[in-house]
Amino acid sequence: SSAYTVGPGDILNIIVWDHPELSLAGATQAASIEGGNVGTGYNVSADGRIQFPFAGAVKVAGLTELQIRNKLTSALSTYITEPQLTVQIRSYRNQRVYLSGEVNRPGLQNLDDIPMSLPEALNRAGGLTKEADRSSIVLNRQGQETRINLTRLIEQGLNPNRIMLKNGDMVRVNNRDRAKVFLLGEVIRPQSLVMNDGQLTLAQALGEAGGA
Repeated sequence: SSAYTVGPGDILNIIVWDHPELSLAGATQAASIEGGNVGTGYNVSADGRIQFPFAGAVKVAGLTELQIRNKLTSALSTYITEPQLTVQIRSYRNQRVYLSGEVNRPGLQNLDDIPMSLPEALNRAGGLTKEADRSSIVLNRQGQETRINLTRLIEQGLNPNRIMLKNGDMVRVNNRDRAKVFLLGEVIRPQSLVMNDGQLTLAQALGEAGGA
């Protein structure tokens, strides 16, 4: 995990202490993608800039809150003696992950200044459905797929919360129906059986088939 960096679409709240006219000048009323009112703020443009008094068009994309504060402080120091600034991200709208498959609320989730783990993302998506295969979760990061077996991780004493998501990640939870075994030959009831979170012993399979 690393500090959140600002990108296009984010909204910044910037205060220049003892200079309220600078804090309000040029600020626009904006709403988050959830529809809630986020008050006045500086919207980061598509090219990653904000328009700030005296400083002009300032490139903020790819910078943290601290880096933006230092950059604006340096720009304003030519016009204001020892400027004191507070910079906060008012609305996080740039960095996202996408969840699909067997979750109750698939779709986009915004990343904020608190790093998001895989279990937290699944929880925000309403949790797994009854048909979800906990042994078959696929993380796609920059075109590279990694298969994650939550059941196996927990059995081995590994904490799934150590799996941190990054901007652009795509998480797909597969259906249990994709993990089947087929019993054929000298069994009473030849059939296909769905594995339980990737697990099914031979004894269990033969029992379901009525024995050999």
